[in-house]
Parts: sequence; C-alpha cells; structure tokens
Amino acid sequence: MSKEIYLIRHGRTEFNRLGIWQGSGVDSSLDSVGKEQAERFFSTYRDVEFDLVIHSTLKRSKETVSPFIEMGRETHETALINEISWGDFEGKVHTDESLRNYKKVVEEWGSGQYESALPGGESARALELRLSNFVEELKELSQSKILICSHGRAIRGLLCVMKNEPMSAMENYQHANTGLFKANFYNGKFDFQTYNNIDHLEY
Repeated sequence: MSKEIYLIRHGRTEFNRLGIWQGSGVDSSLDSVGKEQAERFFSTYRDVEFDLVIHSTLKRSKETVSPFIEMGRETHETALINEISWGDFEGKVHTDESLRNYKKVVEEWGSGQYESALPGGESARALELRLSNFVEELKELSQSKILICSHGRAIRGLLCVMKNEPMSAMENYQHANTGLFKANFYNGKFDFQTYNNIDHLEY
C-alpha cells in the first residue's frame, strides 16, 4: 500500500535556546517561539487530510502536533522515535568539553564506529535498531497519509533507515525546528521529495 509521509522536527524549546543538552532524558516543553512555529506549521498544513499523527513520548513532540490532535486526528505515541540519549550530558549546558566529546563521537559514527556513544548515552547502533523497528511498523500501517513528529538526531537516523543508507550518512541531513521532510512510500521504498522545508516560517 502506498503512503504519503510528512516527517517534522519539534518546535523550539527553551533548552534549545539556552544550548542545553536535551536528548531523551529531558522532557522540556515548547517555548513561545516553538509554539509559534507549531502554529505556523499547522496553519500551512491544516487542510492535509492526515489519517494518523505519530509523535514521540516527549512533550515537545506532542505539543508541536497538538493542533492536529485537537482536530480529532487519530494519534499514536511511541518511544521508538524519541530523541537519542545523550547520557550524562542531558540537562547540562553545552561546554567546550562536551562539544568536543560530541564532535568526536559524531566523527566516529561517520567512520562506521556505530558502537560509540557519549558517556552514559545511546550509540548509533542502538538508535538504528529502534528506528528500524519503527520503520517496519510504519510500512505495515493501514493509514496512507501520516504526520510524524520526532527529534533532530532521531530524524537524521530515520532518514538513513528509510533510505537504506548507513548511519554514517546522518551528518548529510540538516534539521530546523518544524523543518518538514516529505516522502512517498511505494513498492517497499521511501522516495523523499522534500528535505527540511521551512517555508511555513517565512511569511
């Protein structure tokens, strides 16, 4: 069965603005800018007849798509698309040391060292496994027009899984708050036409 997939990142949070590590262990809400971003996305796409809205278990994801939920759209919550765990760094302000550690781990992922992780955090291999489980579930859904709201690193991983690319390709993809990635699913394959579109924020 063919599907039309709209994949977006959550709106901005206060922790985004302050440069604080969030990951899966910090459950922050949208700030005023994030709420405005979510409202603009809704205003632009409210007439799309989504038959399913999927969000993570984290508030910033659900709050971003809450206007669609309030319309009565069918909704599904899943931890499979939660943000990656940044381990011991979560809830702490970015420092030169933590950013150096982050850069090192990302470089290791880029060279195929998928077991690497920040201290106490989730590896690219673990992220890939749960995202692959989500994508297999997505393929089997009966709904044909689906809105998914996830998180920055998780979206980078999802794109790799959906496009059958190695996780070393994650850094090829950028993601703005409420940036839209759009794909068609047909004959077992996802075909992306839109990457990180933020036209809805530019009026």
